[in-house]
Amino acid sequence: MHRGVYEALKERYGLPSKMAQDCYRHAIAVYKGWLRNPHKGEFPTVRRRAVWLAHKYSYWLKGGVVHIAAIGDIPVIGRPGHEMQYADWEPGDAVLTVREDGVFLHVPKAKAVPPIGAKDAVGVDVNYREVAAATSMEDSIRLETRIEDAVRVRRHAEALQRRHGRSWRRRHKVLARIRKLYKRSRNILLDAARKIGKKVAEYALERKAKIRMEDLNGLKRRAQGAPKEWRLRLAFLAYREIQHWIAHQARKRGVPVEYVPPGGTSSRCPVDGHKLAEASYRTLRCPKCGLAADRDLIAALNIRMGGLLTAPTALPLTDEAPTEGGNLPARGTPAL
Repeated sequence: MHRGVYEALKERYGLPSKMAQDCYRHAIAVYKGWLRNPHKGEFPTVRRRAVWLAHKYSYWLKGGVVHIAAIGDIPVIGRPGHEMQYADWEPGDAVLTVREDGVFLHVPKAKAVPPIGAKDAVGVDVNYREVAAATSMEDSIRLETRIEDAVRVRRHAEALQRRHGRSWRRRHKVLARIRKLYKRSRNILLDAARKIGKKVAEYALERKAKIRMEDLNGLKRRAQGAPKEWRLRLAFLAYREIQHWIAHQARKRGVPVEYVPPGGTSSRCPVDGHKLAEASYRTLRCPKCGLAADRDLIAALNIRMGGLLTAPTALPLTDEAPTEGGNLPARGTPAL
């Protein structure tokens, strides 16, 4: 790649040496992404007008101005609201993207955060309706995933598609409306995942505890033979997105993150490991020790122990009945 395009990029476009390298580094990244895609087409496709920019070589920030090599100084007309949180972080290689609504510079930032001295662990159980985090029966939090809100928006978009048949692709206003609804549905899930990640990380930091979550890699593949309703729930859940933001927010605060096997976390007693029996909707009871709690809290406590047993005390807990779901398929850096 270097031999084939380096001189052409410098001579034809007058690019500095480092920016020419950035161009084909980005091209190689696009090709590798296509190569790893099991459903790839005949050729890799560039879906957006963008280029990598190496910090201090291809671009650098100077107050309200971005200097880009071979282009010059460009004024910044807008910044993300949370940018000041990362004022002392070190910028990395950015991505300059040209879209219909403007030109955006996505600047990732990094900072070395020393890990905390974790003396305990927080178990985190990700479910369809909520995320449960707990250190004991008496100390736990519940966070709503907002999947039902995203499903309602998604259903509106699907209703528009059914109403207009195949013509919705050719009707620009209808197409724009449908795209906006799908984008809003995704944004609802993303916003909820970010807020959940922040609250769980702060919860663990206050208790000087590490975070333990289930290792859910390959869960959708393993659920291919499951009933359709379960497969749809997995598609709605966006558990990878939620776990990603929990781990991301934890790293920002120096909170260690561990993953444990998911088997049996919702069916075994966290006190003695005995098989639990159904007491009522989503409430389980241990026939041996009499422990009674809802399924999500029990799963969080088992995840917290990572297979080890402790002896928490608990009062019976209840949970609401589920509402009817819909089908919804399941990151980002500051943009100037």
